[in-house]
Amino acid sequence: MFDPNRRQLLQGAMATACATCAAACLPGSGGATGGIIAAGNASDLAVGDLVAVPDEALAIGLDENGLYSLSTLCTHALCDMAQHGSVNGGGLYCSCHGSRFDANGAVTSGPARTDLPHYAVSVDADGVIQIDSDTEVDASERVPVVSNVPA
Repeated sequence: MFDPNRRQLLQGAMATACATCAAACLPGSGGATGGIIAAGNASDLAVGDLVAVPDEALAIGLDENGLYSLSTLCTHALCDMAQHGSVNGGGLYCSCHGSRFDANGAVTSGPARTDLPHYAVSVDADGVIQIDSDTEVDASERVPVVSNVPA
């Protein structure tokens, strides 16, 4: 018969708690982040910007092809890099275990092995950005803007 020691019991309890908490915070999971999220105005972004969306595990970026959104949850251990690391036009850094991602969410150094997911973005006639965190899109998808005003 299996008789777990104290360390094994604690490790199992921590793994279960971490998995439950992380799943609740994933975009599209129905947890703290999910659905349509307001992400500022396109006129506030310059080409090359990547900024964290306040109170969400998401970032909004603008490159020469348009607006895009990606998760700020490191794919290694789901640390939110907006809170534990950095998110900027140079990329994302996770201070939990040292993973780095370029500004488009591709892994540049591990321990993470999986790129960051991207989410659907829309912009209304006034330039208001919305992210649909329930809809994953390809990392190349962009919403074009002209002079930081929606096309």
